[in-house]
Amino acid sequence: MMLTSGRPLKNPPRSAEIAGHIKDYSSNWFVWTVTATDLAGEAHMGHVEYLLRKLEDMKADGMLVTKIENVCYLTGFSGSSAFALVSDDRRRLLTDGRYKDQAAKECAGWDVDIYTSNLFDSLGSMLEGVGKVAFEASMSYEFHQRLEAVVPEGGELVEARSLVETLRTRKDPEEVSLIEAALRCAADAFELVRPMIAPGVTERDVAAELDYRMMKAGADMTAFDTVVASGPNSALPHAGITDRVISYGDLVVVDFGARKDGYFSDVTRTLVAGGKPSERQRFVTDAVADAVEAAVAGVRQGVEASAVDALAKGVLDERGLLEYFTHGTGHGIGRDVHELPTISKTSADVLEPVTIFSIEPGVYIEGWGGVRIEEMVMLAASGPVVMSGAIPR
Repeated sequence: MMLTSGRPLKNPPRSAEIAGHIKDYSSNWFVWTVTATDLAGEAHMGHVEYLLRKLEDMKADGMLVTKIENVCYLTGFSGSSAFALVSDDRRRLLTDGRYKDQAAKECAGWDVDIYTSNLFDSLGSMLEGVGKVAFEASMSYEFHQRLEAVVPEGGELVEARSLVETLRTRKDPEEVSLIEAALRCAADAFELVRPMIAPGVTERDVAAELDYRMMKAGADMTAFDTVVASGPNSALPHAGITDRVISYGDLVVVDFGARKDGYFSDVTRTLVAGGKPSERQRFVTDAVADAVEAAVAGVRQGVEASAVDALAKGVLDERGLLEYFTHGTGHGIGRDVHELPTISKTSADVLEPVTIFSIEPGVYIEGWGGVRIEEMVMLAASGPVVMSGAIPR
């Protein structure tokens, strides 16, 4: 990866120098090449085919998918309400009349059913003849109870915990491109808004302008409620926005992202308003930046996510700042802005290509302020690529 602007990493990750380019990304912000080898592996396998293989491993005959993000992942549907049944011989999508034409257009290869009255009667009919049906453990207790009541004779429900979510950690080339597009919306907006993060402007005004600019850049919506936290507010890891006027010398944490075509981006930058950082601000900012670099340097195929978390925390511990780091180091990014893998002390996840996740250590000192730097990192077959690394810090 080559950086066009911003603070370069001390040891920038590089993609393999091979032929067969999948996509060459380039704009004001991004210059890197993703190759066929980088994106090789099981992520190329169709999402449904990969799921069927996992269902075979757990001796299930099919799966009822109820979480809308997972339905969209498997089917290509972009609406807000639908259910999918997957088995060896069935690909069925159940939705309501609002999406009749849309589902038929978007879900090629799927039989689309429209329910007009009782949802659970329709779900029961879908399950006829399937046998042992996996269900998503994320469904509510009430939904499970009502579903169990309509399971056909001879059928059985078996729990599948985070099965599709685990499959979603492995990104195929199209998904990488979609996530990059969402990141581009956020980056282009930040480029325009960064100069207005200055004394005399309110947090709310900065957030509103950034949201507007992301939409103008092509985002369908913001990824989450944009965070602009200045001065003492920057010490709150999940601050919202207020009408506080940014003052000279304030630390300003800006956490922002875009959603585009069903995929998300998520980036955080910390700036000093109106001038150069103080000695303490520089010390904390450098410590957080070094924690990011240490974590990224440890990203490799087969590495435990908890080990990456430990690398970031080790740097902050050496600087005497670990007590002020109060959350995990990162999370997956894709169809959800927070998904697997989880980069934390307690995570059991193991990193495999092609996975996209955040690295976002922070230091939050009550009454003084906070610093967080969040990069989007892709683990390709050749190693880590910092997708957001050219956005100025």
